[in-house]
Formats: sequence, structure tokens, C-alpha cells
Amino acid sequence: MQTLANKHIKKIILSIIVILCLIAAALTGCTNNASAGTDSQSAATGNSETTQTQKGPGTMSGAPYEEEDDTEDDGEDTATPIETISTDGEHTLTGTINGQVKVTASNVTLILQDVTINSPDGAAILGDDGKTTQELTVKLVGNNTVTAGAKHGIQGKDNLTITGSGSVNIKAEKDGIHAGNKLTIEDGTIVVEESYEGMEAPEIIVKGGNTTLFASDDGVNAATDEAGVTPSFEMTGGTLTLYSGSDGIDSNGTLSITGGTALLFINAPRDGEVFDTQQVGTTLPALDVDQSLAANSKIEILDSSGSVIWSGTNVNEATSFGLVVPGLKEGASYQINANGSSIGSFTAITSVQSMMGGGMRGGGGNWGGTQNGTDDFTPPSGGTPSDDWGGQTMPNGGGRRGNGGGGYAPGTTPEDSNTL
Repeated sequence: MQTLANKHIKKIILSIIVILCLIAAALTGCTNNASAGTDSQSAATGNSETTQTQKGPGTMSGAPYEEEDDTEDDGEDTATPIETISTDGEHTLTGTINGQVKVTASNVTLILQDVTINSPDGAAILGDDGKTTQELTVKLVGNNTVTAGAKHGIQGKDNLTITGSGSVNIKAEKDGIHAGNKLTIEDGTIVVEESYEGMEAPEIIVKGGNTTLFASDDGVNAATDEAGVTPSFEMTGGTLTLYSGSDGIDSNGTLSITGGTALLFINAPRDGEVFDTQQVGTTLPALDVDQSLAANSKIEILDSSGSVIWSGTNVNEATSFGLVVPGLKEGASYQINANGSSIGSFTAITSVQSMMGGGMRGGGGNWGGTQNGTDDFTPPSGGTPSDDWGGQTMPNGGGRRGNGGGGYAPGTTPEDSNTL
């Protein structure tokens, strides 16, 4: 009996040990699976940040391809302001402000004088009077820094003007500078270091100053959701340099450059145009170059005599770029060098339009573009398919000449064109 009892006890003990081992193994497996799930999620998040997040001057990655929305959904800015300006007139901000500055008066000049504004939950400077049309002027004095962990860097409810002799560096989750109606850049040194879009408003006017934009989407976006309003971009002076992951200057209406210097670099392998305008835009003589550039390339523009008429260096890599610089003449051909080597000869143009509007970019060669699958397309407005078109956009959105091919004619689709 004792022997049988001992055996019975041993079986019970063995069973308990087996059960405990199974429980321990199950718990260990759950822990490993939970860890694996966390690691996988972190890796996915890391990849998303690598391709979509602006990392600062000189290291910006292009945004992944997606269907473009004219204006992002801003939603309501729910940040609690740490300082509210409720009376008209001039107001000066200095020192360090940790939180949002909200302007609720209707006509305010906000002087930024060596101030640092950090707003983790909303726009750093938010204009919102909630009443009549608001006029907000931001005057730059000294060196200023504006950071918005959510929403826009500097946002005007209606009309926003930036002026002054000082500078401002901006980092924002959304737009670096945003206005609900009209955005005017008069003067000052502006660097939008990180943003989704560098500047956005229905009407954008650049009159002066030195503006540099780094954006994961469009550098400049003139757009609105309001019916009956035609967005516009106008540049009459100053210097505009941008590095974007989609379009350079995107206007859902009109585009005009009559003064100043524009250096536009886009890094958009699958999507994006240097000049993206729904209507035919006009510009000072410009070079629209469908060639890639490595970061920190020394760029030179040479005229027909071999003289360098302009030189500069790009901070970020680019899949294509546009240059509006002094000395270019409409219809003239220019050689462009990158780090001492020629990347091709390009013709200065004075009209631009989005590919979706009809005109396609061409680099040189014979007449590009056909109509209804034939090769005998007659150019509109009495033009002739000769070298006289020299890389310019055809009237009414026709294609430019390109290397043995080019754009497709107005009213046709890419499938109707013999060569793209």
C-alpha cells in the first residue's frame, strides 16, 4: 500500500510540474509575441517618419506619393493660448514664450523682437478675431524662432503680412505660414525649416525679403475650398528658395513672376512639378529643368559664349528644378553645369502650366506632341512645328518640344500621344 501510495504521490507531483511548465511556456510565448508586436509597430512608425517627416535644412526627404488635396483639413485649433492680444495697435513680443500667442483684435501689428515661441499643442501665432476681416502684420526685429508642435507656425485668420528687417526661423507640423485670405511677404529673412507646406493661402504675394522654405509637400500652395475664388501666386521682388517633396509653386489658379529671383528644387520621383498652375502662368525668363541634382551641387548657368551668368548651390537633392534668375533671355539656350559637368542645354521660357493643364516639360529636340495619335498636329494660333518653339509652352496649353517627343496636345490624353 505504501508503495502504491508513493507512486500515486509521485504521479501527482509530476503532473503538477508538467502543468506549471506549460503555464510558464505559455506566459513566455505571450511576452515574446507582445514584444514582437511592439517592435513591428515601432519599425512601421519609423519608416513612416523617414519618408514623410521634414528633418531640417539639407536633409529633407521627399513625401511618398498620394492623391493631393488642395488644402489640408486644418480642423479647429484647440490649444489654450498663454497670451492673448485683444486690442488693436502695435504689440511687442520678447524673451521666451512657452505656449500659443493668440490675436483676437482686428488690426494688429505684432513685433517679434528676439523672441522664442514654443507652442506644443497648436499654432505658435494664431490670428482669430472671430468677427470682421482681420489684418495681422508680423514685423521682424532681431532674430526670432517660432515652433508649432501642432498646426501652423504663423497663422492669420484673413490677411497676413510679414515685414521688417529681422529674421524668423519656423518649424511647424502643418504650414510654416498660413493665411485664410491673403498672405504678403514684404521684407525680412524667413526660413521655414520644417513644414508640411511652406506657405499656403488663397492669394500669395511675394514683394521682397529673402524666403527659404523646406516642405515635405508643396513649397508654396495657393489654394482655397471657397467657391468662386480663384487662387493666385504673384512675385514682384525678393528672393524665394524652396526645397519640396511635391510641387514647387502650386497655384490652383494663376501664377505670375514679374520680379525677384526664384530657386525651386523639388524631390518628387513619382509626383510633383516645379511650376504647377491650372491656368497658363507667366514668368520672367526661367529654366525648367527635368534633371536630377545631388545635394550640395555647384550649379552654373552658361550663355552661348560660355560665360557664367549665374551660379549657386542647392542644399537638398532634387529630381527636377526651376531657376528664375537675372540675365536670362526668353528663347535663348543655356548650358547648365553641376559640379563642373554639363547636364544639358535648356531654353528659357516665359509661360508655364501644369502637365495636367496640357503642357509637358521638354528639354530639347524637335516638336513634341501629337493630336489623336497622328504626327501631323498643327500647332494652335498659327504656329509651326519648328525649332522656333524652343522648349516653350505652346499657346492654349500645347506641349513643349522635347528630346524626340514631348507634350500631348490640348484635349488629348497621354494614350493619344505617340511619345511622352
